[in-house]
Amino acid sequence: MFTMKSSIKVKSFFPGMFLIMLSLQLVVKNTFAQEYSTSINWNKFLSTHDLIFDKMPRSWEEAPYFGNGFIGSMIYGDTANSNEVNIQVFRTDVQDHRNDSSGWTAYSRPRLAIGYFTITLRGKIRSCHLRMHLLTAELTGEIETTEGSISLHHF
Repeated sequence: MFTMKSSIKVKSFFPGMFLIMLSLQLVVKNTFAQEYSTSINWNKFLSTHDLIFDKMPRSWEEAPYFGNGFIGSMIYGDTANSNEVNIQVFRTDVQDHRNDSSGWTAYSRPRLAIGYFTITLRGKIRSCHLRMHLLTAELTGEIETTEGSISLHHF
């Protein structure tokens, strides 16, 4: 009979302690989460890491890229003509259908461009001032030519 009472006490003691510990843990986590989440200014923090282009990217290797995992694009200047800007468009479901002999799928079945836009400017590109905003995933800025400038807002 004594053993039975002690097991009942043990059973009733642990659930109570568990609930007390759980509530203390939740209070502590909430206190720290509120303290740290409100103290971060994400716009200010991420803007210090934005990509800035002071010269026009000349190929896809240098180009700022955008996408949502399904469709993507890149913007860069044409290396042959210094008055053209290319915007290339890609999709994940448009792939090269080689066999897997090249090894890893990323190399044997790469994504393919589905098209591009070429913007022909009146003057030759002299400089650019572009910023790729990490917070909003936008490219904004200006491309200066010998005949004037154009503003760019790509998202």
